[in-house]
Amino acid sequence: MLLKLAGRYSNYHFGCKASVLNYIAQALANELRTTDQANSDNCRFDNVENLIRKNILLKLKQAQILVRKVS
Repeated sequence: MLLKLAGRYSNYHFGCKASVLNYIAQALANELRTTDQANSDNCRFDNVENLIRKNILLKLKQAQILVRKVS
């Protein structure tokens, strides 16, 4: 799992000690999963920033669609 994370975030730098500990805790928690679970698409390590960014972009697109429908 750590290799999977390292491969996915090869250029990721940790801002503080808490970030490193959270990263390791998440990896260790996922180590408890079976290999089928760990290799499935449901086992994601997306960081929160990307998730928030995607949600904001989705809301903006939905708002643009609504504006076009009203116009």
